[in-house]
Amino acid sequence: MDVMGRIWSVALLPAVALLFGSGCGLYVVGDGSCGGLFDDGCWESEEANPRPGGHADDDDAADDDDVAGDDDVSTDDDDGEPDTDGDGLTDAEEDELGTDPADQDTDDDGLEDGNEVDLGTDPTSPDSDGDGVADGTEEGLDHPQTPDTDPEVFVPDGDAGETTTDPLDPDTDGGGAMDGAEDADGDGKIGDGETDPNDSADDAELLDSDDDGLSDAQEDELGTDPEDADTDADTLDDPEELEWNTDPLDSDTDDDGLLDGDEVDNGTDPLDDDTDDDGLLDGEEVAEGTDPLDDDTDDDGASDGTEVEQGTDPFDPDDTPENVGDDDDASGDDDDDDDAESECTDGFCESGEVSCMCRQSGAAGSSSLAALVLTGMVLALRRRR
Repeated sequence: MDVMGRIWSVALLPAVALLFGSGCGLYVVGDGSCGGLFDDGCWESEEANPRPGGHADDDDAADDDDVAGDDDVSTDDDDGEPDTDGDGLTDAEEDELGTDPADQDTDDDGLEDGNEVDLGTDPTSPDSDGDGVADGTEEGLDHPQTPDTDPEVFVPDGDAGETTTDPLDPDTDGGGAMDGAEDADGDGKIGDGETDPNDSADDAELLDSDDDGLSDAQEDELGTDPEDADTDADTLDDPEELEWNTDPLDSDTDDDGLLDGDEVDNGTDPLDDDTDDDGLLDGEEVAEGTDPLDDDTDDDGASDGTEVEQGTDPFDPDDTPENVGDDDDASGDDDDDDDAESECTDGFCESGEVSCMCRQSGAAGSSSLAALVLTGMVLALRRRR
């Protein structure tokens, strides 16, 4: 074959491979010689050279060994029932419980699913008794029982099992405070400021009979009712009043006629009886229908309090007290022309351009003009010198 023929043969080989190569590979010797385009020496059998990712057999499905990575990761229980993850529960049992048959610790609390069933805890919930401390932590585990446990979820016991609580009882010591309240950080260890979840005598420090966020001891100190979350019935719970600095024993702290809770809901200040400073109490504005957050509801220039005092309509912008705007008149009267002239005292309009000088009437205007002429003459004489 001449040089050009060899070049064409090499150039056409990829195309032929695409047309006829349904799986077996087409190979070319390093120097490009195959002894002919369809020479048997250029082809290898599929059995000897399968496609990447393919198989010697004709089907496209991956073998079981390829998928699993080994022959069989599942195990059987004593009765021969399949237990895929080997957690002591058959796949059928896991289906019934709602656990993952391929995960030994479905809820990632550190306890193996089969062990949770034996303990009576819920293998689908990391905190079976809902006390704020995970089941594995309550059991004293400082490391999970299975490699399937998510370390981002598991909370290791802080004292390696020295302190354990009952994962089926939210108040292990029966003192009235939940285990999670006594172990605030949920790490299974009695830390600074925490009480002992196995000692009922110290629960009184944390006991919150009305579940308002304040312990009974704190409520006794404040004078609020430990049996009532909203002692003064103003729709703000006692701890919310502390946040707003309102009085948890007074339903209307600023005495404006509105409950503290209503003021918080409506946006008025429960510590200011006249939020918009218009002369009307917030409660009066709500009763009248004016806006307690706008001192001039109808935008006529007169405050709502002034309109109510002088008998005009605070909702009608055309009904305005007679003296409104008098104080704003710089000349002391309502003559806008006089005001315009008095405002132009610097000899220039607002633009500041000399060519835009204000025209003033009378002696003041003449004096300004004369001063400008004299200034021009002086500048001209200086330039000539």
